[in-house]
Amino acid sequence: MPKAKQRKNKSVIVRRPNRVIYAIAAAIVTFLLKAIYRIKVDTSAINDLRPPYILLCNHISNIDFLIGASAMYPQRLNFMTAALYFQNPLLGRLLTLMGCFPKQQFTADPSAIRNMMRVIQQGGVPVLYPAGQSSFTGQDTLIDPSIAKLLRLASVPVVALKTEGAHMGFPKWNMKRLRPSRITCHAYPICTAEDVQSMGDDGLYGKVVEALAFDDYEWQRVHRIAAKGSRRTEGLEQLLCLCPACEQEFTIQAAGSRLHCTHCGHTAEMDAYGLLHGSTPAAFDTPTGWYRWETAHYRQLMTPEF
Repeated sequence: MPKAKQRKNKSVIVRRPNRVIYAIAAAIVTFLLKAIYRIKVDTSAINDLRPPYILLCNHISNIDFLIGASAMYPQRLNFMTAALYFQNPLLGRLLTLMGCFPKQQFTADPSAIRNMMRVIQQGGVPVLYPAGQSSFTGQDTLIDPSIAKLLRLASVPVVALKTEGAHMGFPKWNMKRLRPSRITCHAYPICTAEDVQSMGDDGLYGKVVEALAFDDYEWQRVHRIAAKGSRRTEGLEQLLCLCPACEQEFTIQAAGSRLHCTHCGHTAEMDAYGLLHGSTPAAFDTPTGWYRWETAHYRQLMTPEF
């Protein structure tokens, strides 16, 4: 990335979101989320909590910021946003009006921390996605332990907004079309300002990881929320590229609701609940389980034998 553009991102000074624009956007987004995903929100556990506090969210899909803004309204949120989105002048200006502030991904960014602290000093609510990127698998990804030090620096209450069902409705491996289903959101306190200061880094980190853990396919196994649409697996071959039956690479093809190995003929059908039904004993009943096996297989191949 050009250095000039990095300096431009870092010069963004965060402000409270524009009240009118934010209200209009929240109303439109809420209408669409209710119409497409029948979104259900429970924020009763934080009804008595007043800003400032930090809101931590699990990163389950690419529409999480829309879900968060809708779920927490009328509270206006300041989202920590990937700096690349500020490179577009028009989008960058809109994000700034909405109270977003940039963060260089996967590296320390002092300017983002300063902006977070400004939001807190203004009595606002900065929103962080500690995983740093949305999930490809429908399961939580690694959270950097440094989140504990950041929370200790802020020294305000910490709240979790946990979303479930969004991966099923808009998986990262297929963002060409929405899959009408159901999304649920549950907001609850992780710890008070006093807890943040009294707990050790390991204990605080553990509470964050526990609060934001998710597996959308296991959630589906319990709740059985059907997703509309017949093109359920299209794009899934980007994630599941190793056949569990013959262990050949890049032989998996996806079409409609079906995964098919061109080498051995193994097939798997995805039902309306996102669960897989395979043609061989080697089949997995969720993409997450298949991907975990795939990852373990490649890790074993990379481990030297002595």
